[in-house]
Amino acid sequence: MNLSPIPRVLSILRRHRVRALLMGGQACILYGAAEFSRDVDVAVAVDARNLARLRSALADLNAVDRELRAEEDRERAADRRYWAPLRAELERLRLSRPRED
Repeated sequence: MNLSPIPRVLSILRRHRVRALLMGGQACILYGAAEFSRDVDVAVAVDARNLARLRSALADLNAVDRELRAEEDRERAADRRYWAPLRAELERLRLSRPRED
C-alpha cells in the first residue's frame, strides 16, 4: 500500500520554513475529498530567502538530481552570456537618450 506523500512533503517544507500554499488534488484529499492524486502542487512565495529554503527542502526530498541541476546551471550560464551584451547595449542606449525634463 502506498502512503500519501502529503505529510512528508509538508513536513519537510515546514521544517525548512518554505512559505507555500498546497493546491490541487492533494489539498482536496487533505480536506477529505475522495480524489486520487500522486503529485503535490504548491504555489511558492518568490523571494531569494524562500527560494533558498525551497532548494534545501527539495534536496531533502531528493527531488532534484545532480545531473539535472548541472544542466540547469549550464543553461543559466548560457543565458547570462547571451543576454549580457543585449542588456549592456540597452543600458548604453538608455543612458545616451536625451533627458526629457
